[in-house]
Amino acid sequence: MPLRSCRNILTKNLILMFLAITAGAVITLSFAPIDQWYFGILGCLLLLIILDKIPTNYSFWIGWLFGIGLFGFGTSWISVSIDLYGGASSLLAWTLTLIFCVSLGIFYAIFSYAYKRWLHDNLLGSTLGFSALWVVFEWLRSWIFSGFPWLYLGYSHLETPLSGYAPIGSVFAVSFLCALSAGLLFAVILNPQKPIKIFAVCFLFLIWISGLMLKNITWTSPARQNPIDIAIYQPNIPQEKKWEWQYKAYIKEKIANKISQLLGHDLIVLPEAAIPDYFSNSATLLTPIIRKAQKLDSALLLGIPTLSSDDRNSYNSVMILGAGDGIYHKRRLVPFGEYVPFENQLRGLIEFFDLPMSNFAQGKQDQSLLNAQDILIAPFICYEIAYADLVLREAKKADVVVTLSNDSWFGDSMGPHQHLQIARMRALETGRFVIRATNNGISAIINPKGIVTTTAPQFKEAVMTGKVYSMQGNTPASSAGLPITIGGCWIFLLSLGLRTYLASRRG
Repeated sequence: MPLRSCRNILTKNLILMFLAITAGAVITLSFAPIDQWYFGILGCLLLLIILDKIPTNYSFWIGWLFGIGLFGFGTSWISVSIDLYGGASSLLAWTLTLIFCVSLGIFYAIFSYAYKRWLHDNLLGSTLGFSALWVVFEWLRSWIFSGFPWLYLGYSHLETPLSGYAPIGSVFAVSFLCALSAGLLFAVILNPQKPIKIFAVCFLFLIWISGLMLKNITWTSPARQNPIDIAIYQPNIPQEKKWEWQYKAYIKEKIANKISQLLGHDLIVLPEAAIPDYFSNSATLLTPIIRKAQKLDSALLLGIPTLSSDDRNSYNSVMILGAGDGIYHKRRLVPFGEYVPFENQLRGLIEFFDLPMSNFAQGKQDQSLLNAQDILIAPFICYEIAYADLVLREAKKADVVVTLSNDSWFGDSMGPHQHLQIARMRALETGRFVIRATNNGISAIINPKGIVTTTAPQFKEAVMTGKVYSMQGNTPASSAGLPITIGGCWIFLLSLGLRTYLASRRG
């Protein structure tokens, strides 16, 4: 082969690789804190165009690079916890983060190959097929290897007409319509048939106008006339001091003093592991506060580690103290943060595998809601709020949703902003107020439309007060919207596959 031809092929391949990574990276611009929603559609459109121009045997690798671009830029904040608080060097932190992103990129490698192999060669496949396959792989990513339900396309559309579909079919329905919008634009740009172009434009217009109309529907309503008077305390304890034994007494005393000052509110909410010690070691400190809270009809919702009755297991827990009762143990644990996979092999290799409180046990899947003065609270700790199926299942039994977190691990990065964006989507899906308390931000009160009504500044100690309502009724998403959305995508893809198979047999 002539040298010039080799150079042309190499140049073409390098351009394709660059475009694939760029397409994935572009999508991250649609998420918080940048919030430019149209980049999500643009990234999908660019991937569709690339896959249309390459042979099938290239699609796996192109999809992998796309996934690396998406997670490499969208979850780079993971390196902060490894570098600053995990005791690893910057080089090792970025290496581990890259391994994480490369591993997640395989989802999009398989997605791209499946799309190119079975769907791309007709209008139905490049629009509805592409969208359904995208949602199926987002759903798969939510539970395989314990799941990483982050960077779903739908999260970028909280402010657009597509958000009107969230209370009906969850974030996955919004992701579907975002990907479908890209598929329809792909048809407008590249399909040579004018009737198809016109149909694609009209269908696209219908989707977005319908979403705008759906945004005006109120699916839930206040269950009682009087609001709940709440206070959220954001203590802003430096992460490097939080678990050091020499600061433990100071932190516990600081938290206790602030709680005492806030008593009188109906509900006082503190973040995940607000007290950096087991409840059994803090009972003496908390007992007088509990008694005073009972007298003042105040319920204290406190994040605190707990031990099992036999002291064999520790849990990342939430407790209601004072005018209420209940305890919740976290169900979805963070790998390496709260438990270490392959513990016998990894413990002791580097400090990151020995982070404080990285040996929690998993709470039972079936747990009772917390009760604060007859207000039923669905609690979620840290990234549990990102699991749409878990939140939708529990929230429909609750009056209010509360999520506690400690985003200090991720510093001044995109992570905390993305986390808040996810919590906003849960409020919109469930039709419930979401109360979010974090150690150093971003604490917030979110109304059932997914709008932040009150927030505290990041990286500052703050007390935030506000009013929320117990909500009654359920959204379609809470009732059955999520399984219908996922099931519908599976059924559609299987139907397309059967159609392709029968066509090949006839051929």
